Amino acid sequence: MSADYIYAATAAKYGDPLGPTYDMLRRTKNCREIIESASRPNENLDKRLTFDGGRGIRSGQGF
Repeated sequence: MSADYIYAATAAKYGDPLGPTYDMLRRTKNCREIIESASRPNENLDKRLTFDGGRGIRSGQGF
């Protein structure tokens, strides 16, 4: 999986290739929820990836 794919998928989901900011997360989660969610892998990750690194990347595609 290339870094380009990861950055594109993250940008499609959060609007920023580096992901959500702490302030963005705090709008909907408390500190404990942020820490707990950071320690879990993404749900349905296997469905979103292929052997060559990923499926098509388009905004709103569930990333």
